[in-house]
Amino acid sequence: MMTALPVLAENSGFVTEEAKPAAIDSASGDKAPLFEAARSGYAPAQVELAKLYEDKNDLESAAYWYEQAAKNNDAEANNKIGRYYLHGLGGKPKDPDTAVKYISTAARLGHADAMTLLGNYCYYLKDYDNALAWLRGAAAKEEPNALYKLGVMYEYGEGVAQDHEKAFNYFKTAAEKDHVDAWINLGIDYLLGRGTSKNYDQANYWISKAANAEKPTAQKILGDIYYSGLGVTANHDTAVYWYEKAVQGGSADARERLAQIRSKERTVEKPKEIVKEKPVETKIRKKTEKPKSSRKGTAPGIYKAVLDLKFTGPTNAKVGDRYKYVVSIKNSGSETAENVIVDYTLPIGISLIKDSSTKSFTLSAGNMAPGSVKNYNVEVVADYAGIFINSVSVKGANAHDKHSSICTKVINRR
Repeated sequence: MMTALPVLAENSGFVTEEAKPAAIDSASGDKAPLFEAARSGYAPAQVELAKLYEDKNDLESAAYWYEQAAKNNDAEANNKIGRYYLHGLGGKPKDPDTAVKYISTAARLGHADAMTLLGNYCYYLKDYDNALAWLRGAAAKEEPNALYKLGVMYEYGEGVAQDHEKAFNYFKTAAEKDHVDAWINLGIDYLLGRGTSKNYDQANYWISKAANAEKPTAQKILGDIYYSGLGVTANHDTAVYWYEKAVQGGSADARERLAQIRSKERTVEKPKEIVKEKPVETKIRKKTEKPKSSRKGTAPGIYKAVLDLKFTGPTNAKVGDRYKYVVSIKNSGSETAENVIVDYTLPIGISLIKDSSTKSFTLSAGNMAPGSVKNYNVEVVADYAGIFINSVSVKGANAHDKHSSICTKVINRR
Protein backbone atom coordinates (compact mmCIF):
# COMPACT_ATOMS: atom_id res chain seq x y z
CA MET A 1 0.00 0.00 0.00
CA MET A 2 1.15 3.57 -0.68
CA THR A 3 1.87 5.75 2.29
CA ALA A 4 -0.97 8.06 3.20
CA LEU A 5 1.29 11.11 3.21
CA PRO A 6 4.61 11.90 1.53
CA VAL A 7 7.68 10.88 3.51
CA LEU A 8 10.07 13.78 3.83
CA ALA A 9 12.88 12.08 5.73
CA GLU A 10 16.43 11.77 4.41
CA ASN A 11 16.80 8.96 1.92
CA SER A 12 19.57 7.11 3.75
CA GLY A 13 18.49 3.74 4.99
CA PHE A 14 16.17 2.70 2.17
CA VAL A 15 18.75 2.24 -0.62
CA THR A 16 20.01 -1.31 -0.94
CA GLU A 17 23.35 -2.27 -2.45
CA GLU A 18 23.05 -4.08 -5.74
CA ALA A 19 25.51 -5.67 -8.11
CA LYS A 20 26.88 -3.18 -10.60
CA PRO A 21 25.70 -3.64 -14.20
CA ALA A 22 28.48 -4.93 -16.44
CA ALA A 23 28.59 -1.69 -18.44
CA ILE A 24 29.70 0.30 -15.40
CA ASP A 25 33.35 -0.69 -15.76
CA SER A 26 33.59 -0.01 -19.49
CA ALA A 27 35.10 3.49 -19.26
CA SER A 28 37.34 4.43 -22.16
CA GLY A 29 38.44 7.33 -24.34
CA ASP A 30 37.10 10.81 -23.68
CA LYS A 31 34.49 9.47 -21.22
CA ALA A 32 37.13 8.16 -18.79
CA PRO A 33 37.32 11.38 -16.71
CA LEU A 34 33.54 11.33 -16.28
CA PHE A 35 33.69 7.72 -15.07
CA GLU A 36 36.48 8.53 -12.66
CA ALA A 37 34.55 11.50 -11.23
CA ALA A 38 31.44 9.36 -10.87
CA ARG A 39 33.36 6.56 -9.14
CA SER A 40 34.85 9.08 -6.73
CA GLY A 41 31.30 9.95 -5.57
CA TYR A 42 30.81 13.28 -7.37
CA ALA A 43 27.03 13.47 -7.73
CA PRO A 44 26.83 15.74 -10.83
CA ALA A 45 29.11 13.32 -12.70
CA GLN A 46 27.00 10.38 -11.55
CA VAL A 47 23.85 12.06 -12.88
CA GLU A 48 25.52 12.94 -16.18
CA LEU A 49 26.70 9.35 -16.56
CA ALA A 50 23.20 8.07 -15.82
CA LYS A 51 21.82 10.29 -18.58
CA LEU A 52 24.37 8.90 -21.04
CA TYR A 53 23.21 5.38 -20.23
CA GLU A 54 19.58 6.48 -20.62
CA ASP A 55 20.40 7.80 -24.09
CA LYS A 56 21.79 4.33 -24.93
CA ASN A 57 18.65 2.73 -23.45
CA ASP A 58 20.74 0.95 -20.82
CA LEU A 59 18.33 1.68 -18.00
CA GLU A 60 19.92 -0.70 -15.50
CA SER A 61 23.22 1.17 -15.64
CA ALA A 62 21.33 4.48 -15.54
CA ALA A 63 19.41 3.34 -12.46
CA TYR A 64 22.65 2.36 -10.71
CA TRP A 65 24.21 5.80 -11.17
CA TYR A 66 21.01 7.67 -10.30
CA GLU A 67 20.84 5.68 -7.10
CA GLN A 68 24.46 6.48 -6.29
CA ALA A 69 23.83 10.20 -6.84
CA ALA A 70 20.62 9.99 -4.77
CA LYS A 71 22.71 8.80 -1.81
CA ASN A 72 24.61 12.07 -2.17
CA ASN A 73 21.38 14.09 -1.88
CA ASP A 74 21.21 15.10 -5.55
CA ALA A 75 17.68 16.41 -6.22
CA GLU A 76 17.48 15.34 -9.87
CA ALA A 77 18.80 11.86 -9.08
CA ASN A 78 16.23 11.35 -6.31
CA ASN A 79 13.45 12.41 -8.69
CA LYS A 80 14.70 10.10 -11.45
CA ILE A 81 15.26 6.97 -9.36
CA GLY A 82 11.90 7.61 -7.70
CA ARG A 83 10.24 7.44 -11.11
CA TYR A 84 12.16 4.26 -11.93
CA TYR A 85 10.61 2.65 -8.84
CA LEU A 86 7.24 4.15 -9.67
CA HIS A 87 7.14 2.58 -13.15
CA GLY A 88 9.35 -0.47 -12.61
CA LEU A 89 12.21 0.65 -14.88
CA GLY A 90 15.90 -0.24 -14.98
CA GLY A 91 15.40 -3.58 -13.26
CA LYS A 92 13.69 -1.94 -10.30
CA PRO A 93 10.41 -3.41 -9.02
CA LYS A 94 7.27 -1.31 -9.08
CA ASP A 95 7.40 -0.02 -5.53
CA PRO A 96 5.20 3.05 -4.88
CA ASP A 97 6.37 3.42 -1.27
CA THR A 98 10.04 3.57 -2.22
CA ALA A 99 9.18 5.83 -5.14
CA VAL A 100 7.41 8.30 -2.84
CA LYS A 101 10.39 8.35 -0.46
CA TYR A 102 12.80 9.28 -3.22
CA ILE A 103 10.43 11.80 -4.79
CA SER A 104 9.74 13.33 -1.38
CA THR A 105 13.46 13.85 -0.90
CA ALA A 106 13.75 15.44 -4.34
CA ALA A 107 10.84 17.74 -3.54
CA ARG A 108 12.38 18.73 -0.21
CA LEU A 109 15.58 19.56 -2.11
CA GLY A 110 13.58 21.92 -4.33
CA HIS A 111 13.16 19.86 -7.51
CA ALA A 112 10.14 21.43 -9.27
CA ASP A 113 9.07 18.29 -11.14
CA ALA A 114 9.14 16.24 -7.93
CA MET A 115 7.23 18.93 -6.07
CA THR A 116 4.57 18.82 -8.76
CA LEU A 117 4.33 15.03 -8.70
CA LEU A 118 4.06 15.06 -4.92
CA GLY A 119 1.45 17.81 -5.08
CA ASN A 120 -0.59 15.78 -7.55
CA TYR A 121 -0.26 12.71 -5.34
CA CYS A 122 -1.58 14.66 -2.34
CA TYR A 123 -4.37 16.03 -4.55
CA TYR A 124 -5.31 12.46 -5.49
CA LEU A 125 -5.51 11.61 -1.79
CA LYS A 126 -7.64 14.75 -1.27
CA ASP A 127 -4.97 16.08 1.08
CA TYR A 128 -5.47 19.57 -0.30
CA ASP A 129 -3.31 21.40 2.26
CA ASN A 130 -0.18 19.47 1.31
CA ALA A 131 -1.17 19.51 -2.37
CA LEU A 132 -1.36 23.31 -2.31
CA ALA A 133 1.93 23.62 -0.46
CA TRP A 134 3.87 21.49 -2.95
CA LEU A 135 2.13 22.85 -6.04
CA ARG A 136 2.64 26.46 -4.99
CA GLY A 137 6.32 25.73 -4.42
CA ALA A 138 6.61 24.25 -7.92
CA ALA A 139 4.54 27.07 -9.42
CA ALA A 140 6.97 29.58 -7.92
CA LYS A 141 9.58 27.85 -10.10
CA GLU A 142 7.17 28.26 -13.08
CA GLU A 143 6.58 24.53 -13.50
CA PRO A 144 3.72 24.31 -16.07
CA ASN A 145 1.98 21.21 -14.65
CA ALA A 146 1.86 22.79 -11.18
CA LEU A 147 0.47 26.03 -12.58
CA TYR A 148 -2.23 24.11 -14.44
CA LYS A 149 -3.23 22.01 -11.42
CA LEU A 150 -3.51 25.12 -9.24
CA GLY A 151 -5.79 26.57 -11.90
CA VAL A 152 -8.00 23.47 -11.64
CA MET A 153 -8.13 23.73 -7.85
CA TYR A 154 -9.19 27.39 -7.95
CA GLU A 155 -11.63 26.67 -10.78
CA TYR A 156 -13.54 24.15 -8.68
CA GLY A 157 -12.78 25.46 -5.20
CA GLU A 158 -10.84 22.38 -4.10
CA GLY A 159 -8.96 23.18 -0.89
CA VAL A 160 -9.37 26.90 -1.61
CA ALA A 161 -12.19 29.37 -2.06
CA GLN A 162 -13.39 29.17 -5.66
CA ASP A 163 -11.81 32.01 -7.59
CA HIS A 164 -12.28 32.09 -11.37
CA GLU A 165 -9.93 35.03 -11.82
CA LYS A 166 -7.05 33.22 -10.09
CA ALA A 167 -7.85 30.07 -12.06
CA PHE A 168 -7.72 32.07 -15.29
CA ASN A 169 -4.35 33.58 -14.37
CA TYR A 170 -2.86 30.17 -13.58
CA PHE A 171 -4.23 28.70 -16.83
CA LYS A 172 -2.87 31.66 -18.78
CA THR A 173 0.62 31.32 -17.32
CA ALA A 174 0.64 27.56 -17.92
CA ALA A 175 -0.70 28.02 -21.46
CA GLU A 176 2.07 30.47 -22.27
CA LYS A 177 4.49 27.72 -21.22
CA ASP A 178 2.90 25.36 -23.76
CA HIS A 179 0.74 23.27 -21.41
CA VAL A 180 -1.81 21.83 -23.86
CA ASP A 181 -4.61 21.21 -21.35
CA ALA A 182 -4.17 24.78 -20.14
CA TRP A 183 -4.76 25.93 -23.73
CA ILE A 184 -8.20 24.30 -23.56
CA ASN A 185 -9.14 25.74 -20.17
CA LEU A 186 -7.91 29.19 -21.12
CA GLY A 187 -9.92 29.07 -24.34
CA ILE A 188 -13.04 28.04 -22.43
CA ASP A 189 -12.54 30.90 -19.96
CA TYR A 190 -12.36 33.39 -22.83
CA LEU A 191 -15.38 31.75 -24.46
CA LEU A 192 -17.48 32.01 -21.31
CA GLY A 193 -16.03 35.27 -20.01
CA ARG A 194 -15.14 33.44 -16.82
CA GLY A 195 -12.42 35.06 -14.71
CA THR A 196 -11.81 37.49 -17.56
CA SER A 197 -13.69 39.45 -20.22
CA LYS A 198 -15.36 37.40 -22.94
CA ASN A 199 -13.09 37.37 -25.98
CA TYR A 200 -13.97 35.12 -28.91
CA ASP A 201 -10.74 35.87 -30.78
CA GLN A 202 -8.63 34.69 -27.86
CA ALA A 203 -10.96 31.74 -27.24
CA ASN A 204 -10.63 30.59 -30.84
CA TYR A 205 -6.86 31.07 -30.79
CA TRP A 206 -6.26 28.83 -27.76
CA ILE A 207 -8.91 26.25 -28.61
CA SER A 208 -7.50 26.01 -32.15
CA LYS A 209 -3.98 25.44 -30.78
CA ALA A 210 -5.22 22.55 -28.67
CA ALA A 211 -7.34 21.17 -31.52
CA ASN A 212 -4.33 21.18 -33.84
CA ALA A 213 -2.40 19.39 -31.09
CA GLU A 214 -4.91 16.53 -31.53
CA LYS A 215 -6.90 17.12 -28.34
CA PRO A 216 -10.42 15.66 -28.97
CA THR A 217 -12.05 17.89 -26.32
CA ALA A 218 -10.73 21.01 -28.07
CA GLN A 219 -11.70 19.65 -31.50
CA LYS A 220 -15.28 19.15 -30.35
CA ILE A 221 -15.45 22.67 -28.90
CA LEU A 222 -13.96 24.11 -32.09
CA GLY A 223 -16.68 22.30 -34.03
CA ASP A 224 -19.26 23.99 -31.79
CA ILE A 225 -17.62 27.34 -32.39
CA TYR A 226 -17.84 27.03 -36.16
CA TYR A 227 -21.31 25.52 -36.07
CA SER A 228 -22.66 28.38 -33.95
CA GLY A 229 -20.51 31.15 -35.44
CA LEU A 230 -18.90 32.28 -32.17
CA GLY A 231 -16.38 34.92 -33.23
CA VAL A 232 -16.10 33.33 -36.68
CA THR A 233 -18.35 33.04 -39.70
CA ALA A 234 -20.58 30.02 -39.12
CA ASN A 235 -19.37 27.23 -41.38
CA HIS A 236 -21.16 23.88 -41.43
CA ASP A 237 -18.41 22.04 -43.31
CA THR A 238 -15.64 23.27 -41.00
CA ALA A 239 -17.72 22.35 -37.96
CA VAL A 240 -18.29 18.83 -39.28
CA TYR A 241 -14.56 18.50 -40.06
CA TRP A 242 -13.65 19.19 -36.43
CA TYR A 243 -16.44 16.99 -35.08
CA GLU A 244 -15.15 14.12 -37.21
CA LYS A 245 -11.59 14.72 -35.99
CA ALA A 246 -12.84 14.64 -32.40
CA VAL A 247 -14.73 11.40 -33.05
CA GLN A 248 -11.54 9.83 -34.41
CA GLY A 249 -9.89 10.80 -31.13
CA GLY A 250 -12.64 9.08 -29.14
CA SER A 251 -14.99 11.96 -28.25
CA ALA A 252 -18.45 10.57 -27.50
CA ASP A 253 -19.86 14.13 -27.31
CA ALA A 254 -18.69 14.85 -30.85
CA ARG A 255 -20.15 11.56 -32.11
CA GLU A 256 -23.54 12.42 -30.66
CA ARG A 257 -23.34 15.96 -32.01
CA LEU A 258 -22.66 14.66 -35.51
CA ALA A 259 -25.57 12.24 -35.24
CA GLN A 260 -27.81 15.12 -34.16
CA ILE A 261 -26.73 17.29 -37.10
CA ARG A 262 -27.16 14.53 -39.66
CA SER A 263 -30.55 13.59 -38.26
CA LYS A 264 -31.68 17.19 -38.64
CA GLU A 265 -30.35 17.31 -42.21
CA ARG A 266 -32.28 14.16 -43.14
CA THR A 267 -35.45 15.65 -41.68
CA VAL A 268 -35.36 18.81 -43.80
CA GLU A 269 -34.10 17.16 -46.99
CA LYS A 270 -36.77 16.71 -49.69
CA PRO A 271 -37.07 13.33 -51.47
CA LYS A 272 -35.42 13.37 -54.89
CA GLU A 273 -38.57 12.26 -56.74
CA ILE A 274 -40.49 15.31 -55.52
CA VAL A 275 -37.73 17.58 -56.76
CA LYS A 276 -37.95 15.93 -60.19
CA GLU A 277 -41.72 16.32 -60.38
CA LYS A 278 -41.67 19.96 -59.30
CA PRO A 279 -38.47 21.58 -60.53
CA VAL A 280 -37.67 24.96 -59.05
CA GLU A 281 -38.12 27.78 -61.53
CA THR A 282 -35.48 30.44 -61.10
CA LYS A 283 -36.52 33.97 -61.93
CA ILE A 284 -34.09 36.84 -62.26
CA ARG A 285 -35.57 40.07 -61.04
CA LYS A 286 -34.64 43.23 -62.87
CA LYS A 287 -32.88 45.91 -60.87
CA THR A 288 -35.86 48.24 -61.28
CA GLU A 289 -38.32 45.64 -60.01
CA LYS A 290 -39.70 46.26 -56.52
CA PRO A 291 -39.26 43.53 -53.92
CA LYS A 292 -42.23 41.23 -53.30
CA SER A 293 -44.75 42.29 -50.72
CA SER A 294 -43.65 39.46 -48.41
CA ARG A 295 -40.31 41.26 -48.10
CA LYS A 296 -41.38 44.82 -47.49
CA GLY A 297 -38.83 47.59 -47.07
CA THR A 298 -37.27 50.66 -48.57
CA ALA A 299 -34.98 48.57 -50.83
CA PRO A 300 -34.14 44.89 -51.37
CA GLY A 301 -32.53 43.56 -48.18
CA ILE A 302 -33.47 46.59 -46.04
CA TYR A 303 -36.63 46.21 -44.01
CA LYS A 304 -38.78 48.42 -41.84
CA ALA A 305 -39.48 45.47 -39.55
CA VAL A 306 -36.43 44.95 -37.30
CA LEU A 307 -36.21 41.91 -35.03
CA ASP A 308 -33.93 42.14 -31.98
CA LEU A 309 -32.92 38.91 -30.24
CA LYS A 310 -31.77 38.53 -26.64
CA PHE A 311 -30.72 35.07 -25.47
CA THR A 312 -29.83 34.57 -21.79
CA GLY A 313 -29.05 31.62 -19.55
CA PRO A 314 -26.40 30.20 -17.21
CA THR A 315 -22.81 29.75 -18.34
CA ASN A 316 -22.09 27.30 -15.49
CA ALA A 317 -24.17 24.43 -14.13
CA LYS A 318 -23.84 21.04 -12.45
CA VAL A 319 -25.03 17.64 -13.62
CA GLY A 320 -28.69 17.23 -12.63
CA ASP A 321 -29.32 20.98 -12.34
CA ARG A 322 -32.60 22.29 -13.68
CA TYR A 323 -32.49 25.79 -15.11
CA LYS A 324 -33.84 27.80 -18.01
CA TYR A 325 -32.77 29.79 -21.03
CA VAL A 326 -34.81 32.86 -21.96
CA VAL A 327 -35.39 33.91 -25.56
CA SER A 328 -36.61 37.47 -25.91
CA ILE A 329 -37.55 38.96 -29.28
CA LYS A 330 -38.63 42.50 -30.01
CA ASN A 331 -39.72 44.29 -33.16
CA SER A 332 -37.87 47.59 -32.87
CA GLY A 333 -38.77 48.61 -36.43
CA SER A 334 -41.59 50.76 -37.76
CA GLU A 335 -43.51 48.01 -39.57
CA THR A 336 -45.21 44.81 -38.43
CA ALA A 337 -42.89 41.79 -38.62
CA GLU A 338 -44.72 39.01 -40.45
CA ASN A 339 -44.69 35.27 -39.70
CA VAL A 340 -42.02 35.47 -37.01
CA ILE A 341 -40.58 32.10 -35.97
CA VAL A 342 -37.88 31.04 -33.51
CA ASP A 343 -35.62 28.06 -34.27
CA TYR A 344 -34.00 26.55 -31.17
CA THR A 345 -31.27 23.88 -31.03
CA LEU A 346 -30.20 22.18 -27.80
CA PRO A 347 -26.89 20.30 -27.67
CA ILE A 348 -26.51 16.69 -26.63
CA GLY A 349 -25.93 16.82 -22.87
CA ILE A 350 -28.70 19.33 -22.13
CA SER A 351 -32.33 18.17 -22.40
CA LEU A 352 -35.78 19.66 -22.25
CA ILE A 353 -37.39 18.77 -18.93
CA LYS A 354 -40.70 17.96 -20.60
CA ASP A 355 -39.26 16.03 -23.56
CA SER A 356 -35.66 14.81 -23.37
CA SER A 357 -35.78 13.37 -26.91
CA THR A 358 -36.38 16.74 -28.60
CA LYS A 359 -33.21 18.62 -29.52
CA SER A 360 -34.48 21.02 -32.18
CA PHE A 361 -37.85 22.75 -32.35
CA THR A 362 -39.62 25.79 -33.76
CA LEU A 363 -41.72 28.37 -31.90
CA SER A 364 -44.20 30.47 -33.85
CA ALA A 365 -44.55 34.08 -32.74
CA GLY A 366 -46.91 35.04 -35.56
CA ASN A 367 -47.04 38.71 -36.57
CA MET A 368 -45.37 41.24 -34.27
CA ALA A 369 -46.41 44.89 -34.28
CA PRO A 370 -43.75 47.61 -33.90
CA GLY A 371 -42.53 47.78 -30.31
CA SER A 372 -44.00 44.42 -29.33
CA VAL A 373 -41.97 41.91 -27.29
CA LYS A 374 -42.34 38.16 -26.85
CA ASN A 375 -40.47 36.02 -24.33
CA TYR A 376 -40.03 32.26 -24.28
CA ASN A 377 -38.67 30.20 -21.38
CA VAL A 378 -36.89 26.97 -22.28
CA GLU A 379 -36.63 24.77 -19.18
CA VAL A 380 -33.81 22.23 -19.31
CA VAL A 381 -31.77 19.79 -17.25
CA ALA A 382 -28.00 19.12 -17.50
CA ASP A 383 -27.45 15.45 -18.30
CA TYR A 384 -23.68 15.11 -17.96
CA ALA A 385 -20.45 17.09 -17.72
CA GLY A 386 -19.00 18.94 -20.69
CA ILE A 387 -18.90 22.18 -22.63
CA PHE A 388 -22.20 22.69 -24.45
CA ILE A 389 -23.23 25.35 -26.93
CA ASN A 390 -26.91 25.79 -27.76
CA SER A 391 -28.17 28.25 -30.30
CA VAL A 392 -31.32 30.13 -31.29
CA SER A 393 -32.32 32.14 -34.34
CA VAL A 394 -35.32 34.32 -35.14
CA LYS A 395 -36.61 35.30 -38.55
CA GLY A 396 -39.58 36.99 -40.14
CA ALA A 397 -40.91 37.16 -43.69
CA ASN A 398 -39.90 40.82 -43.89
CA ALA A 399 -37.00 41.10 -41.42
CA HIS A 400 -33.37 40.07 -41.27
CA ASP A 401 -32.55 36.80 -39.47
CA LYS A 402 -30.83 37.09 -36.11
CA HIS A 403 -28.77 34.42 -34.37
CA SER A 404 -27.36 33.97 -30.87
CA SER A 405 -25.61 31.23 -28.86
CA ILE A 406 -24.75 30.44 -25.26
CA CYS A 407 -21.86 28.28 -24.09
CA THR A 408 -22.57 26.45 -20.82
CA LYS A 409 -19.99 24.48 -18.85
CA VAL A 410 -21.53 21.60 -16.87
CA ILE A 411 -19.45 19.99 -14.11
CA ASN A 412 -20.00 16.90 -11.99
CA ARG A 413 -21.33 17.34 -8.47
CA ARG A 414 -18.70 16.86 -5.81
